[in-house]
Amino acid sequence: MESTHQQAVLEATSAENSAWVSAHAGSGKTYVLITRLVTLMLSGTRPEKLLCLTYTRTAAAEMKQRLNDLLGEWAVLPDAELKSEMKRRTGLTPTQKQINDVRQLFARAMDTPGGLKIQTIHAFCEALLNRFPLEAGISPGFKVMDERAFQALAAETQAKILQQTESDALKKALQRLTRRMNETGFNTLCKAITEKRQDFAAQSSDKRRDGLMDMLGVTKHIPPESFGATFIKGISRETLADAANCLKKSGTNDQKLAVLIEALLSALDKFTDFEMLHPALEDFFMTDKGPRAKFATKAVAAEFPTETGYLLELQHIYIRLREDFLAQLNLQISLDIYMLADALLAEIDFKKNRQGYLDYDDLIFYADKLLSNRRDTGWVLYKLDGGIDHILVDEAQDTSPRQWSVISAIAEEFFSGEGASSRQRTLFAVGDEKQSIFSFQGADPDKFDSMRSYYAEKATYAQADFKKVELTASWRSTQEVLGLVDRVCENQQVQPQLTKQGGEVSHTSMRASQNETGGLVTLWPVEKGEARVMADLFDPRGASETPSNSSSDSTSDITGGVVMTPQQKVARKIAHQIADWRDDPESNITPGDILILVQNRGPFVQDMIRALKSQHPPIDVAGADRMTLTDQLAVKDLICAGQIVLMPQDDLMLATFLRSPLGGMSEQDLMKLCLGSNLSSDQGRGQSLIACLRHINKDAASGEDRDYLMRVSAALEMIDALMTHAAKLPPYEFYAYLLDALSGRDKLRARLGVEVDDPVEEFLNQALEYERQNMPSLQGFLHRIQYDDLQIKRDMEQGGEAVRIMTVHGAKGLEAPVVFLPDTCRSPIKSASLQSPISCSAGGNIIWQPSKKLVSKAGKETGEQERALESAEHKRLLYVALTRARDRLYVTGFLPANRNLPESCWYSLIEEGIQRDGHALPDESGWQIGDASIVGGRIALDEGEDEGEDEGEDGDDVEHSETSNAQDISATNAPLRLWVHQLAKKESVSNLPLGPSDYFQQRRLPNDLLPKRSGEASTQDITARQRGTVIHLLLEGLAGLEVAHYETTAREFLTHYPDLEAEHNQIIAEVMKLLAKPDLQMLFGPQSRAEVPIGGRLLMPGGDNQLFSGRIDRYVDLPEAILIADYKTTRHPPSADDPIDADIAIQLEIYRKLVSAAYPGKEVRCAIVWTAGPQYRLVTPEELDEAWQKLK
Repeated sequence: MESTHQQAVLEATSAENSAWVSAHAGSGKTYVLITRLVTLMLSGTRPEKLLCLTYTRTAAAEMKQRLNDLLGEWAVLPDAELKSEMKRRTGLTPTQKQINDVRQLFARAMDTPGGLKIQTIHAFCEALLNRFPLEAGISPGFKVMDERAFQALAAETQAKILQQTESDALKKALQRLTRRMNETGFNTLCKAITEKRQDFAAQSSDKRRDGLMDMLGVTKHIPPESFGATFIKGISRETLADAANCLKKSGTNDQKLAVLIEALLSALDKFTDFEMLHPALEDFFMTDKGPRAKFATKAVAAEFPTETGYLLELQHIYIRLREDFLAQLNLQISLDIYMLADALLAEIDFKKNRQGYLDYDDLIFYADKLLSNRRDTGWVLYKLDGGIDHILVDEAQDTSPRQWSVISAIAEEFFSGEGASSRQRTLFAVGDEKQSIFSFQGADPDKFDSMRSYYAEKATYAQADFKKVELTASWRSTQEVLGLVDRVCENQQVQPQLTKQGGEVSHTSMRASQNETGGLVTLWPVEKGEARVMADLFDPRGASETPSNSSSDSTSDITGGVVMTPQQKVARKIAHQIADWRDDPESNITPGDILILVQNRGPFVQDMIRALKSQHPPIDVAGADRMTLTDQLAVKDLICAGQIVLMPQDDLMLATFLRSPLGGMSEQDLMKLCLGSNLSSDQGRGQSLIACLRHINKDAASGEDRDYLMRVSAALEMIDALMTHAAKLPPYEFYAYLLDALSGRDKLRARLGVEVDDPVEEFLNQALEYERQNMPSLQGFLHRIQYDDLQIKRDMEQGGEAVRIMTVHGAKGLEAPVVFLPDTCRSPIKSASLQSPISCSAGGNIIWQPSKKLVSKAGKETGEQERALESAEHKRLLYVALTRARDRLYVTGFLPANRNLPESCWYSLIEEGIQRDGHALPDESGWQIGDASIVGGRIALDEGEDEGEDEGEDGDDVEHSETSNAQDISATNAPLRLWVHQLAKKESVSNLPLGPSDYFQQRRLPNDLLPKRSGEASTQDITARQRGTVIHLLLEGLAGLEVAHYETTAREFLTHYPDLEAEHNQIIAEVMKLLAKPDLQMLFGPQSRAEVPIGGRLLMPGGDNQLFSGRIDRYVDLPEAILIADYKTTRHPPSADDPIDADIAIQLEIYRKLVSAAYPGKEVRCAIVWTAGPQYRLVTPEELDEAWQKLK
């Protein structure tokens, strides 16, 4: 078998022929790709003439690295060893000249202009379009928009269309669409439109309409509201009423029908069009299984033949009209979706073009257009023709049809026959239909086979050598694992769906002849749910938290007083098994050897992480491979903490914060807070929640619960601390202060477990990333984090010494010695709520996919076609999951109570396969292939880097060494350095960002870095600060309104601040007087901006290099200068002759220096506006300099 495999590899890597390689999982396709690259260069091809296209950037980087490593190693090998290695790898007996040449390949590869062209198809298209932008009809110097930025743009555009559309036709279309879907459904529709944007752009409006009408069997479009008017007018209400009265006199079933008739009569009184009557008609005439068979018992039908006969007659007419109506409705809604798509995508394209952006789909679209449909194609291909001699395509099964179009345009010349070019030019593709699992990204598995046939035919006509190669030997998995894979693939529910031809799938393990520890496949029983005690919804950890007095190996299904869910039982069982291996001195299985695969990132992932970390000691876990940040409870709590700082009067948000681990209060505390004390009296009504807190904290009765009062005080203390620091610190430092100085991290851990560390660190990383790209702003950061639907993706190829938990999609191309498949009981068909609201027919028509009752016959056929494709991909996903295991595979599953295994689910298919080759375990504890008593707790370890021993599917070098051999005992026992025992130095003030208004106070009280405790802050200070905040907000918000709306808007705004009710009139008068003063109008003109963020580092007179972050109250860009105005809301402004306070002058000078650094050469003026009065004073540069020098 090994010689057969080697012959196949030689055919695939030969530089003399084109090759199309179908490679089973673990057969070493990356090894083959790299060997072909080397062989091509050895044949005389210059490195810059090679184009290798990979599926991901990670794969491209890895392939470059491995090629460079190989060439670097060969460059220094002795001649004899190099000759032997070259022959083993390429099958060629090298001459001395080839040996000399190969030593230079490393230098040639490194010196290639622009580097080796090993890149993704998107990177290639980007380079192509940068080279020919005018020919492609795009803007030179375009930028590539990532998916996150595109989704943000799409959401912004969607909101604009809903709010500002001026087209009457689009308004009517939106009305029809929103009548049939809620907000979530509409958002899902818009997302589906952007995902299928190239499909929407493929047809003109006339072709769309004609295609849909032909597909739906509609000859003339009739608006649904005009449909069936004659039928409705012809309905005899009197006869229906008589039928209802007749049925009421009979049994229960007849009485139920009478109720339906009355509902139909009620609908007829309200509506006159078929569309609005359809639900009532459907309920009466149809059932879930089809038309209602009868409308009365035999006795009633015999007694009242006229009435019951009329019902049957009416049903026959309705059934004839029903399919026509559904076709018309589906046509209308599909056309409405097209209209929405045109508006949405056109606006998105306009915004992208205006900003010079292309998204990833645009790169492929414009490259295909450039190479296939423009008059300049010949010139472009001529220029490319001189630069590419060989194309290599990795993961060919996941290449989309449009991407193949780009590749085909370049490769067309390769098969033009003799005379076109004297150079040997080849095409190489490698992939595996059975592993095509990315249809949601446009992959079409059938394209792998059709493109292979296409190029084989082209090669035949051109009399070129073209090899079809199959690599079926696996260097990865043991025979036990591959035996199960083969049994599953033999199943007739699986085999026809793996490949287009539906041929037999068989694997051979190249490890079977090696002296290794045997493999093991184990099938554990499915864990089923049972009745459980209702858990505290606000204590998500309580359902799985092990009591302190129970051991980690407990077999009880009761934890913390709550019955465990099936998912939690499975997670615990897996965690115990991993802990047993870790703690067994005879076992060499480490957490880093283990990969846990799931179908999607549902609640089980968190249960699994929690179970691993609850072991004693905790098992290291790398976390999930992808995480939606805003779905994490800890992140939601952190966002809530930021929101209450921005709007403390938001009672709902504040209540959420108080109930969170950060607030530390219970549900009972909140009830007591809102209903207890004096707050339930008339005088307490209308108070905000923050006012209630302060009231309780200030006037607590001696009889109150002391613990409750302490929790109130602690919550208020944290809120005050956050509000004090929010104005001074950028987002990262603000949240770092919350998590560390205020012990927020410990509080989150105590409630949610140590698994919060992962999302919290990612949240902080995003805060840093936001600050790198934007001016620091807490409000801006929270807006971005909430509306970007951010997903964090980790590189999990190397899990280190931690357990990896990944989706099967994320694990594509990876492997592990031990693999667990716990998520195997899902139906292969998505639930209705997860299915797309639109589908694309074989003819390219986009059609609406409504609920079951509204779907037309054509829509049902299209939906069934899509579900068949989903089912086929579900089987291919199973193949990928099974073939990730090198030595051991463990399979289990979980189901809710009273739920049976879905048909064709993974567990059923695996169970059927394992029962053919395996043996039952004692006590009905499952099935097994292999002998666990012989295998024990050990797995085989790689010792070399030969082709058959180190190559996974992607040729990954997987090295597993004994833990004891990897440790240096002497280094471990070395004494620790002295600095380990010393306290860390206190961070310099200059490294903490300060608000400009705080610097003077910071110098006077250098040790007072923390805010005062809530008990130390006087009520007057809090009220003054709140009053100042309100005046700032009013000046910012009212400035853009008409004068007539000032007072109404201000009073409505101040209702959120009941604590200041006594001062409402004075505040409104003060603000309106300032806005109306003629001398101050330049502060609110078109060249002015409010609350302008600014930051930077300044060299202070005392020598420290201080970092500042703050906001300028009013910024005016005048032609001759920049004016900075700072509001002061003190009730008693100084007289005109009084000197400027030093701290105010220093604050303004800091602003002046930061702005001057941003706009060198432009004069910067500073002014103070006292809102009481109002009073305006321009501060001279001399006054600012004098205050600045006093800092020395």
